[in-house]
Amino acid sequence: MKQTLIVMMLAMLSNRASAQANTFNSFSPQFFQVAQYSGTIGKSAMVMVLEFYPDGDITGYYYYKRIGQLLSIEKRRNYPGTCLEGKSLDARDVHDDGELFQFNDTSIIDKKTLNGYWTFGQTILEITVKQDTVFHNWRLLERKSKFYDRSSYFSTQTTDQVITFPTKKSFPALNISILSGNEFTQELINFINSTKSSSLVIDENFGEEASNNDIECWSMNAQSQLAYLSDSIVTIKTSGFTYCNNGYSDEGYSSFRVSSGEQLTLLRVFRPEAVDTVLSILKTKYADILQQNEQDPNEPTGGSDAPYAKAYRTDTQFFIGPSGVYFSERLFKLAPYYNLFLSFKEIAPFLSDEFIRTIRYR
Repeated sequence: MKQTLIVMMLAMLSNRASAQANTFNSFSPQFFQVAQYSGTIGKSAMVMVLEFYPDGDITGYYYYKRIGQLLSIEKRRNYPGTCLEGKSLDARDVHDDGELFQFNDTSIIDKKTLNGYWTFGQTILEITVKQDTVFHNWRLLERKSKFYDRSSYFSTQTTDQVITFPTKKSFPALNISILSGNEFTQELINFINSTKSSSLVIDENFGEEASNNDIECWSMNAQSQLAYLSDSIVTIKTSGFTYCNNGYSDEGYSSFRVSSGEQLTLLRVFRPEAVDTVLSILKTKYADILQQNEQDPNEPTGGSDAPYAKAYRTDTQFFIGPSGVYFSERLFKLAPYYNLFLSFKEIAPFLSDEFIRTIRYR
């Protein structure tokens, strides 16, 4: 699987910290909650999962059961009550107006029933969604740090790393997979898992660097959040921004098997001999979108920011949703990601037996 900037950024951040003694300047418990809701918009049944952050932000995802494709959702500021905006994951819709969920209550975190309005374009409908469950087994970690190096061009580097992860008691394998995947020291992992708070902020000030390695950037930030949650599969989105000589943003998705904590690969989701066939189906389905003839690998052709068809291969980033698989690529580092979707129905003959058992697909 391709290594994204986010993975490298977290590795640099964690490796640098692991060389220091794990003594925290300060840490503080805060509140974090993940809850699932269900309701109907018009005649369409939908499921919504929201993450409530200590600073009042809300993010999450939702999908319509009949369609099954994921949409992201986040809180919009300066609206009366609570306004959430839903957006497609597809880059082709990035400039379109999203769906708005305008709830009457200013604070919805403790509400079992949410009443309000759903708006899309000129269509406005009354909605009621009910809280199905609160997932008490998910936690939030924010790790802040500061480094100094007078010999470096950047002199000071600040980092802010936010991670959503399950408790060790509820999902031990997944807990280990996510935390160790961020290359934390075992001492830090033990400390994180020993706390009972739903949200923890760790603030570390490492002072002057003891090594001869220059600091790479002014600031490095990364945040992970739930993109899809089921009994068998968890998909996590990680987004990051680094400010070095220039600003640079990136995002990535990873899907895990809940029981084993294993990060899924295309060769585990599909029968190995069928992966090329699946990719051919993808390229054929989106032939009118993907660019076919590469001219300059650093610039889009004909004003399009769509990736080239040949970019979708066995190491392509992908992730799992409620009703299918998304394949994610972008043309160049400042271009939007194209998350192209194939439903399980379209690719059922090529799914591996192991994956079929995991998701209990019929």
